[in-house]
Amino acid sequence: ASPDGDWVAYVSNESGQDEIYVRPFPQAAGKWQISSGGGDEPQWSPDGRTLYYWGTDAQIHAVDVTVEGSSFRAGSSRALVAAPFPRSSGPDWDVAPDGSFLFRAGEPAESAGENLPHIVFNWFEELKRLVPLED
Repeated sequence: ASPDGDWVAYVSNESGQDEIYVRPFPQAAGKWQISSGGGDEPQWSPDGRTLYYWGTDAQIHAVDVTVEGSSFRAGSSRALVAAPFPRSSGPDWDVAPDGSFLFRAGEPAESAGENLPHIVFNWFEELKRLVPLED
């Protein structure tokens, strides 16, 4: 969904190949095709003015969009950056709140647990447990 929650970007193969479309939400009055030549994994920019997607050319594409009430206009698609890895099943990238791109790094390890990244939540609490801070 767009940052304001009024628009939904999605993938459909109704044309014979996967393409990116946008519809208003919750009413499905109208739809706009965003990609041409194929697309997958649509992502909105934090400000809702750009829609990004993974093109069949292994590049991230951007389409500027203009929304005024229930009116929607999409500009032309432009390739921004070649993905630094081959596409896999599942999400490979995202748009950060500051508008930068986050890419999945590397291929999964063959054996479980080997060379896999570790994500630590509440890291400050973990740090205090490992290295007690003096008052």
